[in-house]
Amino acid sequence: MKVVLVDDEIPALQRFEKLFKDEENFKIIGVYSRATEFLREIKDNNMDVDIVFLDVEMPEIDGLSLAKKILDISETIEIVFVTGYNKYAIEAFEINALDYLLKPVSKKRFQKTLDRIMARRTFAQKEGCLKVLCLGRIKIIDASGLELNMEWRTSKTKELFAYLVHHRGEFIDSDKIIYDLWENDNETLKKLTAILHTTVYYLRKLFKGIGYSNLIESKKGCYRVNLVKIACDFIEFERLIKENQKFDNNSIKNISKIIKLYNGDYLAYEDYRWVFDYRMVLRDKFLHLIMQAANYYLKEKKYLIAEEFLKLLIREDPLYEKAHEELITVYELIGDRIAARRQYEYLRQILNDEFGIEPKSKYD
Repeated sequence: MKVVLVDDEIPALQRFEKLFKDEENFKIIGVYSRATEFLREIKDNNMDVDIVFLDVEMPEIDGLSLAKKILDISETIEIVFVTGYNKYAIEAFEINALDYLLKPVSKKRFQKTLDRIMARRTFAQKEGCLKVLCLGRIKIIDASGLELNMEWRTSKTKELFAYLVHHRGEFIDSDKIIYDLWENDNETLKKLTAILHTTVYYLRKLFKGIGYSNLIESKKGCYRVNLVKIACDFIEFERLIKENQKFDNNSIKNISKIIKLYNGDYLAYEDYRWVFDYRMVLRDKFLHLIMQAANYYLKEKKYLIAEEFLKLLIREDPLYEKAHEELITVYELIGDRIAARRQYEYLRQILNDEFGIEPKSKYD
């Protein structure tokens, strides 16, 4: 991704150049100590840039005003504000800035911003990339939208790919990979290291054969998948969930996207031990969001829409007692006591069958 740095303080520019030095997914294409010079460049020469790291307090034109002019030229450019003051944060996010960094910027905080940039690149923005679907059955979709028939050489080849995708472009030490994928194997570490190298070879050969060379990268005994070349449904799912934590009218616009993305539990058909905890985290987030949507429509007195969300919730988790209780409430509010009684009896039956218990709330 192409990056421009704009700051009237030379030491700050040098600091960011140093931070970007080892970032293979990002390339600095311009460094400007004068904001007007950059503005002229992007206006007159149609400069192709993805991200601008922008100081707020500068002579000639302040960063907030410059950001608005940049977005007038291209709405796809991401803005990251960098400043020594936090008093501009609200104005920055009103401009829809991707992030707001306070000087001096630590390596850890800088990396968090880069992770946010990578996550924000949605499926639609990642033209020409492979789409990796992990929600439900794992699928690989090519740039034309066709599902690829992946001929995994071994089951561990498939698991290693899923594992590297799971770690979102982070370099993972080979010893940790061996522990997580071959923990129960009685072979020596030397033998398992050789098996890992062979598995990486199979993986690289497979993706090279479909036109994606260098998808699997290595450095000093560590491996990662290059996220610039792929788009992942679970990363997009997490991004949308995070953006809609405070559920309101704006969240409704994204609810259908989230439901469409969630085609099933994370790597649902794979019995990888390193998956289980994260699978439950994503599932809980999905169920919580659906309950929020149902409660929103209940509050708005749109009972039929609330009913559909609650039915979806119960289909996903038949033992979710609170969802049954809310659905019974909906039926009572619309005057359908027969449906309310039927729903209660269904809840009573499944709780009795599974746990031998009665519902917490009685229905008369």
